[in-house]
Formats: sequence, C-alpha cells, structure tokens
Amino acid sequence: INLVLIFLMIITSGKITKCVVLNKNDNRVLSDSLLNQPKLNIDTLTSTSVSINWSFSSNISGVNYYLEISMNMGAFIPTYHYQKYCNEWSVQDLIPYTRYTFRISLFKDDIFIGHSAPSLVVTTLPGGRPSAPRLITINQVFRILA
Repeated sequence: INLVLIFLMIITSGKITKCVVLNKNDNRVLSDSLLNQPKLNIDTLTSTSVSINWSFSSNISGVNYYLEISMNMGAFIPTYHYQKYCNEWSVQDLIPYTRYTFRISLFKDDIFIGHSAPSLVVTTLPGGRPSAPRLITINQVFRILA
C-alpha cells in the first residue's frame, strides 16, 4: 500500500489553530505537484501598479489561490479579491517609491495548504513630475548658560 500522510499545521501567534491530516490516496487531497512552490515573476512596474505572473507545475481542481502583499517589509496582507486559478494579477493603487513583496497562499476545500516563496522586493517607480530636492534650512542655536 502506497500510503503517505501529510500533516499540516496552521500556527497563529505561536498557537496551533488547525491541524489536518491528509491521506495521499484520498481524491480530495492535493497531488504531489501541488507541494511544489509557485514561482512569482514581476512583469510590468509603474509608480502605482505592478503586474505579476507566476508559473505552477499544474492546475489542480479545487485549489484556490490568494495574492498576498507586504509593504516595506511588513506583514503579508491577503488581498480581498478572491481568485480561482489565475496565473496573472494586476495590482493597482500602490504608493510610489515604496517597497513591496508578494506571495501566493494556497487553499484546498477551505484548508490552508501553504504559501509560495516571496517574490523579490519590488520598489514602485517614483511618482509625479521630477522636481528639485527640497531645501533644508539648518539654524545654529546659541544658548548662554548662566
């Protein structure tokens, strides 16, 4: 019998919130190819948007994908836009000259499977018209100590 058990744990704030044991022979379970990481590629970049595409070894039915965004190396935030299988996203309304990182969350039957490896850090282009640097004035303050 070719029986492989996959044990998945979701840990939130240091506590296990859900444990799932999946049987490889169960047809509801992901195939081995799903355990491979999707590869994220940054396609087009502007001051307020980025296009991301990604490759994955196969399109498994019943798997949902969510794009997550991290701004300036902060926590990853899932997008509110629910996606069925999709291999390209256009992310709009970004802040000019800000660092972003992206990753994909995978779910099957509402069970969290894992995250892709994060993308490389992407910095959106500067926005607006070019201008001279702001002048900073520094005044020396003298105090007489008595």
